[in-house]
Amino acid sequence: MDVIGFNSAKHARLRVGSHELRGARSVCTLPLDITGIVFSVGGVLYDDSIWNRWLLQQLTKLGLQTQYHAFFQVLENEYLPEVYCGQRDYWEALRAYLFSVGLSRGQVDEIEATTSGRRLRFEKEIRPMPGVRATLALLSTRGIPMAVLCNAVDSAKELGGKLQSLGISQHFQHVVSSRDTGVAMPAPESYHSAVQALQTRPGKLLFV
Repeated sequence: MDVIGFNSAKHARLRVGSHELRGARSVCTLPLDITGIVFSVGGVLYDDSIWNRWLLQQLTKLGLQTQYHAFFQVLENEYLPEVYCGQRDYWEALRAYLFSVGLSRGQVDEIEATTSGRRLRFEKEIRPMPGVRATLALLSTRGIPMAVLCNAVDSAKELGGKLQSLGISQHFQHVVSSRDTGVAMPAPESYHSAVQALQTRPGKLLFV
């Protein structure tokens, strides 16, 4: 897990010294004056790429020629922000994107029918990233307030259930979902909601 400096204007990744959180022993490298840590979820607390990789495999079988990063970057930036803000259904957004890359209506219907159940299955089978449980446990012993903030199709309550299934929900004082706030990262207002939840100052807060 990379320690990221709180900078809502630039959404910048600033490491603390030259260190990274790759296990519980690395926690000692954190600044002593921080007043809270905010964690994203996918790719930080658990691997959220499993579903994406499987979906891309199905699209490749239909003849779509693309690269993982390019395909999902467009989906993330152009089609999912409204989903994250609770203004659009995920499958509606995905269908619109698949039409835009040249798939026929029949192919899109096939993808949705094949993958909708599998997505739910992947969501139920998530596991913590290596070192996450030990790191969070040690941070908790230091009394550092922690929260979750992420762009999500799930509400904060649903995210809380997911964290509970991962066995880590007890470490977080607050869970903030873009679906509830109606604002998605990297909009500054999204980060401000985490600052308010932890009742701290941005300059003393770390975002992972």
